[in-house]
Amino acid sequence: MPGFDRTDRQGEEIRRVLDHAIRTEIKDPRIVKVFSITSCEVTRDLNVCKVRISAMGTPQERKDMFRALRGAAGFLRWYLGQNMMLRVLPTLVFQEDTTIEYSVRIQKILDDIAKKEQGTEAPSGQEEETEE
Repeated sequence: MPGFDRTDRQGEEIRRVLDHAIRTEIKDPRIVKVFSITSCEVTRDLNVCKVRISAMGTPQERKDMFRALRGAAGFLRWYLGQNMMLRVLPTLVFQEDTTIEYSVRIQKILDDIAKKEQGTEAPSGQEEETEE
C-alpha cells in the first residue's frame, strides 16, 4: 500500500496503546485530563518514536505534564512491550504539539479582521442605501 508503510502502522498502534496507558495506568496528578496524542512518528530503524501530544491547560500545567511523561517513559516503554509484539522497543521522545493552539490563535485573528471589516463596511453600505 503506497504511502502507508510499516513505520506508519506501528506508529498508529503505539499511539493507541500509549493513549490507553496514559489515561488508565498512570496516576500522576500532573497529567492533565484533556489531551490528545496527535501523532507517533517511528524512525525507519524502529529505535525512536516521537510522540506529539496536544494538551489543554495553562503553560505551567503542560510543562508539568511533559515532565511527568518523561519520568514515566520507562514504564510506558515497558507497557508497550507487554501490549505489543515488537522486536525493538522504541525510545519514547515526548514533544508538545501546538498546532491546535496555533490554529485557534489564527482563527481569532481572522475573526477580529472580519469584525473590523464588517464594522467599516456597514456604515458605508447604509449611506449608499440612503443616497439611492
